[in-house]
Amino acid sequence: MNRDREIGPEDEAAIAAFMRTIATAPAPAGWSLPPVDAVLRQAQWRRRWEGERRMHVPLDIVLPLQIAAGLGAIAVLMFRAIPLLAMTLQRHLA
Repeated sequence: MNRDREIGPEDEAAIAAFMRTIATAPAPAGWSLPPVDAVLRQAQWRRRWEGERRMHVPLDIVLPLQIAAGLGAIAVLMFRAIPLLAMTLQRHLA
């Protein structure tokens, strides 16, 4: 399902026609609505899930940035440590 595409007037007309067809169709035998508490519980679960999903979006963005910053810091520290290491080795070997 493509969520980026907006619904146009022809899509709305098709949806309205389908909904009219569904509204006039007889209900199947033995069919009933789910209990109210089940619908409420599902709505609460969906609301919590949506809240958790919104909380995780910044973490999903920041995690790669943290990894890149850590690797960059390691590279800078290694670059700065090379001259000190060379001087220490030269002093001990001489």
